[in-house]
Amino acid sequence: MKLLVITISVLILISLSSCSPSTRRAGNLSDAMEKASDDYRGERNVEAVVEDEPENDKPVVIVKESENSNDSNADGKPLKDLWLGFKFGTGVMNTESFYGLTSFAFTGNHFIADKKFLSFDLGLDYSPLQTTQTAEFDPEEDKIVKALDGGVITLFAGMNFRYYTTPKHTFIGNYFSAGAGVKSMFWSYKNPIEIKEYDEYGNHTGTETISSDQLWGFDVNAALGLNYIQFRHFKLGVEFNPGMTIWGFETYEGFSNDMFYPFLYLKTNFNFMINGNT
Repeated sequence: MKLLVITISVLILISLSSCSPSTRRAGNLSDAMEKASDDYRGERNVEAVVEDEPENDKPVVIVKESENSNDSNADGKPLKDLWLGFKFGTGVMNTESFYGLTSFAFTGNHFIADKKFLSFDLGLDYSPLQTTQTAEFDPEEDKIVKALDGGVITLFAGMNFRYYTTPKHTFIGNYFSAGAGVKSMFWSYKNPIEIKEYDEYGNHTGTETISSDQLWGFDVNAALGLNYIQFRHFKLGVEFNPGMTIWGFETYEGFSNDMFYPFLYLKTNFNFMINGNT
């Protein structure tokens, strides 16, 4: 189970870092996007208040591995029923500002029972900006499309619990899954924004120019999967993966998030897995 412990630890560390509060309060993200667009004719600057960082010591977590561990790989042997591989796919989202998404991830599966296994995904999504005008949507009037230089890149890490409805030795396999994870979305502005920083007493403390920003999110998802080829040493499969990402309240640069509401998505993923014990 050492692989699973490491994966869970990584996810916890990412979650804790996403919860770290920003010391800068720079107003609403919508105002920043308006000033980053080519249509804006005024000065591209915002004022921000920088609060003093708390002096609380960060907790130190020490993880010790038991010398009498009963893990399957405690004697140096590989985990039983460990599969490694990658997945790629495409999908659609409920937001009109982006033209769907393309996804790629490294993945691993570990059977914990005859028909049950845990899996992890580490990957990224790319969502290009929507440029096609429809009767309901005009990209030239959309704040996000006008403010961003290109689309958004989202890094993600997640874990899933999966249940097979078929034995793992059959040629074709079917499973259901449910999981959760964390995401980090990155974007660049069309025009840099100047942030004038002040302390809590109104004294000017400095100026910073930014051209990009980042936002953390929490993801929940499910999947219906079909392995249409299951051999002893490799598998090929496809899964239909609906989910929802809830974005945080504040960006890395200190803007209050009033632009990115929860994303609903549906992805179709193609998987290739090899037996890690071969």
